[in-house]
Amino acid sequence: MNLKDNNLDHIAIIMDGNGRWAEKKGLERTAGHAAGEESLSKSIHWALSNNLKWLTVYAFSTENWMRSSDEVEFLMFFNRDLLKRRREEFNKLGVRFHFLGDLNDEKIPEENKFLMSETEEMTSSNTKLNLVFAFNYGSYNEIHNGITNFINENKQNVDIDYVNKQFRDYLYIPRCRTQTY
Repeated sequence: MNLKDNNLDHIAIIMDGNGRWAEKKGLERTAGHAAGEESLSKSIHWALSNNLKWLTVYAFSTENWMRSSDEVEFLMFFNRDLLKRRREEFNKLGVRFHFLGDLNDEKIPEENKFLMSETEEMTSSNTKLNLVFAFNYGSYNEIHNGITNFINENKQNVDIDYVNKQFRDYLYIPRCRTQTY
């Protein structure tokens, strides 16, 4: 695939189905999540070798909190462990990490929050690939929080033209504001 010919610089992957894959093989759901790490690593290496600028992976949605407490606990530990084991490797390859979602949620363990922040800082000068982890992300939450914050900060200036031009700055990654919609 030639990304330049397709004018493609951003691909998003919804990491879904790992638990069902494991269950079909007679394994625990958590084994599927662990197997997904290899696919993620291959995707990152593919993105780097094809000079992709942005790769977003939907890693943990706001709806995932409704899974069993054992599975949620596993996923929190797994994500923390994955960062500890792999961030240095991808840092050396020029990958810049971003995390988007409701990262202030009290349900997220403090160690996870610290590692995400530390990883973003550690990789902040990297330019080969922007790797975005949508973690505790839900589009409904993003839009709701964006609108709420926008209205709270702009009570005197709320008119439809203003909202259309300025609202996108309140989304989790406002870089899209430079694009015309």
